Amino acid sequence: MSTTSRKPAAAKSRRARRVSEDTPWVEIPIFIHGITPDKNPTMCRKQYGELHRGVQASLKNYPKNDFSGFASEIPIVWGRPPYNDIKPDPNQPEQLLSSVEIAIRSLARKNMKAAYAGILGLHGMVRDWLFFGASDLIYYVSGDGEASVRNHIFIEIAQAISKRISDPNERFSLTIFGHSAGSLIAHDLLFHLFSKKKHKSENTTSMASYMDELRQMVKGDRLRLRRLYTFGSPIAPMTLRADSLVEKFYNKEKLDPEALGLLDGQDGLSNPRWVNFWSRYDIASYPVDALYSNSNGIIHDEEIRTSISPGAAHGSYWTSGQMADYIAKTL
Repeated sequence: MSTTSRKPAAAKSRRARRVSEDTPWVEIPIFIHGITPDKNPTMCRKQYGELHRGVQASLKNYPKNDFSGFASEIPIVWGRPPYNDIKPDPNQPEQLLSSVEIAIRSLARKNMKAAYAGILGLHGMVRDWLFFGASDLIYYVSGDGEASVRNHIFIEIAQAISKRISDPNERFSLTIFGHSAGSLIAHDLLFHLFSKKKHKSENTTSMASYMDELRQMVKGDRLRLRRLYTFGSPIAPMTLRADSLVEKFYNKEKLDPEALGLLDGQDGLSNPRWVNFWSRYDIASYPVDALYSNSNGIIHDEEIRTSISPGAAHGSYWTSGQMADYIAKTL
């Protein structure tokens, strides 16, 4: 069943009900993959599992950071069908992305012949990265792609949270892991949830009522962001997607982390609340903390060691013991 055809399960009341501060938080991790040169259309589920296991193993070194939320994780799949044994849904254009990338790349190789691979295969590696990596990012930042992916992912996350509600007083705490374009999607999701700006882009989409329900939970102190972990993130150059942001940075202004739900000192949570991992060999990754008002270190950039190959570097975060250990230490 298409996620866009379902109504919000939590739509019984639009009022923000505030609950007791003593009510414990239900921890929910959300995994959002991004661009990758990998041609396997469902490889992201394997990657989620690898990072999950790495963090769980490292948590043994930090007994005070007990994190039981992994039992309730939300694994997001976009740009492809969620499983190998089903075909893309034509009614969800973003599911066609992976198949179309493979088809166009095959046509290019057929027409270019040996010239596709180039000297020592180096040109072929770059071209493959463009077809199976950068094209995902290009699709997401396009008008149609952004609307399609947001609609799918925002609704899926809202539905997944709704299904976990067994008591109207339950409180949910999100820890989001976003890779590459997935970090952009996570950033946009949080901005839609926590910023005070009216989001006109929701007006004609089926995700509007779902997002409204989540915002009501935020107002009622029933939904918070615990941590945000991004890696291989192109957020820095992608801030140029909107004229308002171009003007803001031209005027030497900075972004407000509170618009992403990053409240300094919230619920006794320690900083950093957002850790952004990058590698000097990953051409798609950039630091982010200088973009935001960050005097108390609520945002932190952490460089990690990776392969010197740009393609391998961009996909290596999922299995990085260094990154998993840092996540476990800061959870």
